[in-house]
Amino acid sequence: MRQFPLYDDIGSFPLPPYIDKESFKRFYWTAYNGIVNKTDIFEHRGIHNFFIHPILQSFQLKLNAGVEIVNYPQHMDMYDQFLKPIADHETEPNVIDAEKATIRAYKS
Repeated sequence: MRQFPLYDDIGSFPLPPYIDKESFKRFYWTAYNGIVNKTDIFEHRGIHNFFIHPILQSFQLKLNAGVEIVNYPQHMDMYDQFLKPIADHETEPNVIDAEKATIRAYKS
């Protein structure tokens, strides 16, 4: 990119028509639990079909539409994504267990 981008996005994006919100949400939390428990989530067919694939497809649709700076396709309530782990793994008021708060990089 040689000049300032003409198109970017704020992130929010509808789910593909073949995925319902409840299935996406269920497999989001299945993936989350797998990550915090240090298990390989990439071999799980449900996580792939109902979580990873819809996100990758949304990224591709944004790129195909000409978006130059693509943000994460926010398919569910971001507040819930942030607050639920704190509530589920709270060690003291509003403090999450450090083992469950770690962000890990995965290579496929």
